[in-house]
Amino acid sequence: MRNSSKSGMGFFGILTLILIVLKVAELISLSWFWVIAPLLVPFLVFMIVFSVFFIYYGIRRSSSRRSAVVIEEDDEFDTLIKESELPNDRK
Repeated sequence: MRNSSKSGMGFFGILTLILIVLKVAELISLSWFWVIAPLLVPFLVFMIVFSVFFIYYGIRRSSSRRSAVVIEEDDEFDTLIKESELPNDRK
């Protein structure tokens, strides 16, 4: 059987290696930031996807909490109690 695990450098790793060689050989005049920048691309894509997921999850969770508020009358005044704070027999 073949081992299907992927090993080796990806596109951005190879691009970074080529840019480093060209920079050291003084064939390009890019700053070191742009030479190393391709290493940051996968990390930035991951962070963007991660952030969008948690923003979406937070908005969804926030909107579901607003609909779960129950008004309970007290002897002296009305109080708002979240559904998660109610005793089990009242749910």
